[in-house]
Amino acid sequence: MTDIAQLAARLNAIYTAVITDILDRRGLLNQTLPPTLLPLREGMRVAGPAYPIMGRPAPGSDYDASLRKVLEMLGTVPAGHVSV
Repeated sequence: MTDIAQLAARLNAIYTAVITDILDRRGLLNQTLPPTLLPLREGMRVAGPAYPIMGRPAPGSDYDASLRKVLEMLGTVPAGHVSV
């Protein structure tokens, strides 16, 4: 198991409030997502380093071409990372 996978497994084993409290005490404020973001399914959780991606709607673009670009972008997310 990689270091990233081990860290993700450890973080996934505890609840978000604990992680937030620890980061806050270390001066790392605003490191977690807001509670208004909800999982796609009840009980769903993710943990891992953030991998920032950027995109924007392109009205009038070819749907299939746009979808291929999104899938290509998501394919660049390293294993064990969380796209944000």
